[in-house]
Amino acid sequence: MKICDLAEAIADKLTLEQALTEAKLTNRQRLFLWERLVNGHTVGDIEALYGVAHATVSEHIIVAAKKLMKVYIKWERSEK
Repeated sequence: MKICDLAEAIADKLTLEQALTEAKLTNRQRLFLWERLVNGHTVGDIEALYGVAHATVSEHIIVAAKKLMKVYIKWERSEK
């Protein structure tokens, strides 16, 4: 991995961390969304890892993603 790629990856992760904090996700929403986006797990993987029903995992991820999108939209509007 090139240094510039590593720096970009770190910046992306830090931006995601900041957005997750600002979105005020519940612990489960944050955990499941992180597992999905960062660790690349499927909903089925997350279900098996944490012993939570498939529908529950999906609902947490959907709600978390909506909250996260609101943060990114807010940031985008503030840049204009």
